[in-house]
Amino acid sequence: QIGAKLENKLREWAIENEEIYVVTGGVLKPGLKTIGENKVSVPNFYYKIIVDYLEPEFKALAFVMPNGSTKKHFLEYAVSIDSVERLTGIDFFPNIPDVIEDRIEESTNVSLWTKEKAESDGVPPLPFKKGRFNTLQAKYHIGQECKVCGTVVSTKYNKKGKGSPTYINLDKQFPNHVFSITIWGDDRKNFSFEPEMELMNKAICVTGIIKTFKGIPQLTLNSESQMEFLDEYSGGFKN
Repeated sequence: QIGAKLENKLREWAIENEEIYVVTGGVLKPGLKTIGENKVSVPNFYYKIIVDYLEPEFKALAFVMPNGSTKKHFLEYAVSIDSVERLTGIDFFPNIPDVIEDRIEESTNVSLWTKEKAESDGVPPLPFKKGRFNTLQAKYHIGQECKVCGTVVSTKYNKKGKGSPTYINLDKQFPNHVFSITIWGDDRKNFSFEPEMELMNKAICVTGIIKTFKGIPQLTLNSESQMEFLDEYSGGFKN
């Protein structure tokens, strides 16, 4: 079980770092399934936040994982504390000095904690019919408006970066990415969800003009209308 494996890893980190803080909770929202006479909500996702607040190296990491079985390695669910705060509306460490809080809460650097890696850095590209391209085919259509499909394997919302971009990688994680999507901060209002959270591990198609950045095909999403979700169960599309 992924939860048990992460718990074992937390025990190792507690020993290696002498002392760590761990915060665990469910991602609660309206409409969740309930159980028992008291109608206790059953979350679809839960989070774990780990903080090492001992000098000389302050560091932190968070995970948002499905409340159920999965074949993925727990490291594939690593996110920043900032992401969990946006998802839950909770400010987890208000008493930490801002200069330290800002630095550790935006970090997703797993290598600060472990040399262990997930079983893979992505998934195989999907085959598609005429008119749709997978992430490996995208490089042959630079400058063209195309529909590219793949599985979201990593995301990052750089809120404090220039233009506050959200980066989304399909099929392969950075730095081995083969196709990336950018959503600029001014365009986030055109989405009914937080892309870096909602899209993680989802199979999607995006439509737009393919450009390149440092030799990697990329596409800019200006609105939710440029995107559609793959229906994993029927092999077709939800929309």
